[in-house]
Amino acid sequence: MLAFHQGIGYIVILGAIAAVFDRRARRIEQYIIALQVLIGAGLWFMLHHGPPLLHWVLALVAVALYGVANGLERRGRPESAVRALSVLALLIVAFVFYLGMSAVKAGM
Repeated sequence: MLAFHQGIGYIVILGAIAAVFDRRARRIEQYIIALQVLIGAGLWFMLHHGPPLLHWVLALVAVALYGVANGLERRGRPESAVRALSVLALLIVAFVFYLGMSAVKAGM
């Protein structure tokens, strides 16, 4: 199950890169990260130990940032603001991925 979570993590990273440039990818990315959080919660429940707290918090922040970016775009805000939020979310997703990989390497 952890390998499945890691595989979805790779998809999340690729989707985050696409979300910087494509409007539809932002919405899809928001759902994929939410699915990833649910899978992670299931892993935590089954394995009885979880990743660092920052891994969870930043994942939820990334979901919120994609939601804000989608909302700004629907309201006709400048594309530069939407893209800046998407880039920030991409950086957060990359760091969350790094935290997760570090936790796996450390044997958590």
